[in-house]
Amino acid sequence: MIDLSAIREATPTEMPVIDLSRFDEESAADLRHLGDVIVGALRTSGFFVLVGHGVRRDVIRGGFEAAREFHALAPERKRQLAMGQGFVGYLASGDYTVKTSEVNANTKADINAAFFFDRERMVDDPEVVAGVPFRYTNKWPHELPLFREKCLRYFYGMEALARSLLPALATGLGAPPDYFDEGFQSPQGTVRMSHYPVARYETNQFGIAPHTDSNFMTLLPQSDVEGLYIMNSQEEWVRSPKIRGAISVNSGDMLKRWSNDTVKSTRHFAANLSRESRYAIPFFMAPNTRYLMEAIPSCVPAGEKPKHPPLRYEEYRLWFMRSNYQNRVGDAAAGRSGM
Repeated sequence: MIDLSAIREATPTEMPVIDLSRFDEESAADLRHLGDVIVGALRTSGFFVLVGHGVRRDVIRGGFEAAREFHALAPERKRQLAMGQGFVGYLASGDYTVKTSEVNANTKADINAAFFFDRERMVDDPEVVAGVPFRYTNKWPHELPLFREKCLRYFYGMEALARSLLPALATGLGAPPDYFDEGFQSPQGTVRMSHYPVARYETNQFGIAPHTDSNFMTLLPQSDVEGLYIMNSQEEWVRSPKIRGAISVNSGDMLKRWSNDTVKSTRHFAANLSRESRYAIPFFMAPNTRYLMEAIPSCVPAGEKPKHPPLRYEEYRLWFMRSNYQNRVGDAAAGRSGM
């Protein structure tokens, strides 16, 4: 049992703070240094905090506004936008349990509701027409003025920041700066707009139960209400520090596998212990779902074999969604792709 009230705030060692404004993106020396700092953080804690990141405040503020606007809609209207095929739309509180966790025996439904959207695609998009898994048109509540615009500005602002980290990350892993370019052509990206209501959690219940992320990298802007908890290298739970305007970043399962376990996919969970609603708008970055990820050569010691076989994110994500989201996604997507 996790005693939420006893968890302390993470130290700078457990969640290092990186000021991107101090690095010159045109400098090879700065790129190497930034790569060393990022990979160092992902090796030890799997998390770091970005400040000076360059994403405009109004873009992030718009994302939070959109989340509050959506979750204020009437329940029946939100149900009209519920997930069907694909992984976009509304997921009601209590509709899922993180069953794939290797961290905790999660037996109770999570207490949060969420609205998911991906890159904007039209109905005549070739990949939508072809039925490529996870290539669907978004579901928008058209009665909310500027909602779609706020969401997409946020999506593309966060995606640009995530992409800007790739050269440094590759360099820090001992690969050429452009190593990830091919894998991130037409990449997968998802925003989850979550609402954590004021709640009294039962034993072994959470806002989102302990887990690791299935994607490559997650970017989470600081919420006004605390609620992110991570497991440190001593396997102790600590609370993410509250730094106004900051963005927390963590590596997911795909980056861990791709780097031959050089970096962590850190265990974490969310809970709202406050007396007001908590909103979170994580951006989940992943490679093109059909790109075959093989261990980065510089991460495999001489004379050894990679720890994981080659894998496409499509395969992993289908398994993850089938396992945790009550078949809302996996069977439909698999059927359309012939899997």
